[in-house]
Amino acid sequence: MTEFVLGKIKFTWQGNWAVSTVYEKDDIVKYGGNTYVCITGHTSGSAIPDFYTDIAKWNVHVEGVTHKGDHADATYYKINDIVKSDQHQYICTTQHTSTATINLTNFTLYVQGGLVAAQAGKSGQFLSTDGTNTTWVDIVEAAPGALDTLNELAASLADDADFAGTMTTALAGKEPTLTAGTVAQYYRGDKTWQTLTVDPTMGGDMSGTASNAQIAAGAVDTAEIAADAVTSNEIAAGAVSGTEVAATFDLSGKTVTLAAGEVSASEMATTLDLSGKTVTLPAASVTAHVTSYDDSDLQNDIALLGFKIAAGDTAVKYSLANQIIDDFQSEAGIDTSTSVDEEYDSSGKYYQAGTSALANYVAKGGGRGGPRGSGSACDGGDGGSGGGGGTTGGDGHTSTAGVSNKNTYSGWSSYGSNGGVGQHVGGSHEGGGGGGGGNSSGTNGTSFSGGQGGSGAIGYETGISGSSTYYAGGGGAGGNSSGSNGNGGGSTANRGGGGGVNQSGGSGIVIFSYTPSGGSLTVSSITATGTFTIPTGVSQTDVLIVGGGGGSGSGSSAGGGGGGGVLRHTTFGVTAGDTWDITIGPGGAANTNGTDTTLAHNVANATMTLVSNANTAEAIPTKGDLVFTYADAIGTATYSGGSPTITAFISRDGSAYTSALTLTKVGTTGTQTILAAHDVDLTGIASGTAMKYKIVTSGQGALMHTRIHAVSLGWS
Repeated sequence: MTEFVLGKIKFTWQGNWAVSTVYEKDDIVKYGGNTYVCITGHTSGSAIPDFYTDIAKWNVHVEGVTHKGDHADATYYKINDIVKSDQHQYICTTQHTSTATINLTNFTLYVQGGLVAAQAGKSGQFLSTDGTNTTWVDIVEAAPGALDTLNELAASLADDADFAGTMTTALAGKEPTLTAGTVAQYYRGDKTWQTLTVDPTMGGDMSGTASNAQIAAGAVDTAEIAADAVTSNEIAAGAVSGTEVAATFDLSGKTVTLAAGEVSASEMATTLDLSGKTVTLPAASVTAHVTSYDDSDLQNDIALLGFKIAAGDTAVKYSLANQIIDDFQSEAGIDTSTSVDEEYDSSGKYYQAGTSALANYVAKGGGRGGPRGSGSACDGGDGGSGGGGGTTGGDGHTSTAGVSNKNTYSGWSSYGSNGGVGQHVGGSHEGGGGGGGGNSSGTNGTSFSGGQGGSGAIGYETGISGSSTYYAGGGGAGGNSSGSNGNGGGSTANRGGGGGVNQSGGSGIVIFSYTPSGGSLTVSSITATGTFTIPTGVSQTDVLIVGGGGGSGSGSSAGGGGGGGVLRHTTFGVTAGDTWDITIGPGGAANTNGTDTTLAHNVANATMTLVSNANTAEAIPTKGDLVFTYADAIGTATYSGGSPTITAFISRDGSAYTSALTLTKVGTTGTQTILAAHDVDLTGIASGTAMKYKIVTSGQGALMHTRIHAVSLGWS
């Protein structure tokens, strides 16, 4: 049953705003000259300035001002406080703690004052004005109060009319100014400077160094030596030995610094008592002995515990009659017949959109050339077929030509033709058949004396990047002579091997030709196995895929190898950021087929629909409650706004669902976010007792992958 708290259907006056206080929506407080209404429940900060930290949780209710009197030092002023400085009044526009002098960047002039009537000054001052202000100013170099009359001045001179003459006479009997001597002199009684050479108390020469005999025992103590006056510079090397050092030093309260390596293991006791001490070790000394620990399972357990606590609180708070919780320890709770593209991870215990092979295109490798026949009636051989991928030429002129076995795909042009037929004249007069090219068959061997071999067929002209590039089958052998490497327009890529000389076929290739948005035509040729990422701004490209060429047959008069199969798509749709896996097929060695070239891209399905099995309610429910957790494996999922990537629904008959629920974030636990929809009205959908939930994740792919970890469905 829904409860209404009547006390909250109005504004509540809370008086002056206070620190560390729980405020609820519609509470009204006074802060400074304004009153504010709470729009978001919260607990206020612990200091007066914290009100402005939470200002987004308040709306101004009534704006006013507060008169604070004269501007004062070290005072916290709030917005709309009014202070007086000089004859003007200012209103505070930025909350702050003041200094002795008013900072006008925090205030705006509120009331401008005018000239005021001069107030009484004091003796020794005069009235000054700058056109706006009037102030009393002290007279510069004015006489002090005790000497500001002629009588006071006369008294200070003892009423002596000839004060100057009296002072001259008095000074005439004084000693004249002494002329300065030197640091090595003294002033004698006869008023002369004398050189100091002997100390009468020590009998020593002061220009030299005092000896031990001239220093009394115990005469020099620590009190006679200034701090830090004696350093290593004042002590001669080797002057202090073991005999001059006491057996025991009291170093309490002192800091002793030892040079690196000064103390070795031999100077240390076998056991050190470090109780009560702090020992600092280098990080490398510790990490080398620490076993790494994967806490992902522990984090998942903590997240699951947090979810179960949230789900349990929901059951109590919303008076649910029944509740099921599925933490995906298995797939038992999911209806796989109605779920779509869901993928269960048994180790991580979560569901996500499954992956599928979005594209996998294979250009077949060329077939090897046929060998020379072994019998008198079957001498000679056929050329291998273009795009044969394992289909080779046969023995002798009685065989058929090498047969193409090329792949075809919707929207793609596919090329790979048959090889030519070898010819037999008799004895040593035979000719190998030409290899199959990209777009036409190899020619047959000829049957005249010497056995001229058939030529390889012309390959496919790509047209990519505006050039005339051909991909051709190899030429057949000419009798017992060598065959050529085909006549495919001079291309070195994707040729079949020439017959009769044990030649290898050319390697395959993949070419992308595209124009990025706002850019220019770019051609990317891939000749080694690896990956290719679709650049930013590219949604369509011209693609050419070519298989490796077949090798020639073995021995003289053998057939030429077939050219590799060719696939071409001039307007192939792609997605920027997608990464394509490319495997380049190498050409076949002599008597060996060429290898296929593949272009493939595996990504997550765009949408996952996760539907639970039906759970039978004891009575027809009228309200539902859904709580679940999710984690972002890639990207950031959204659950609110115009186009959320996570939506959820509830059914009470197992087939008809509510509209998308309004999901609210109720917390986080570990790396997972908890979403909930409470008090969902079920009376507007088909009646029944088969309770189900449905969760849909959309927008999945290379840039986003969302995982659903646990779900609670309750009803009453």
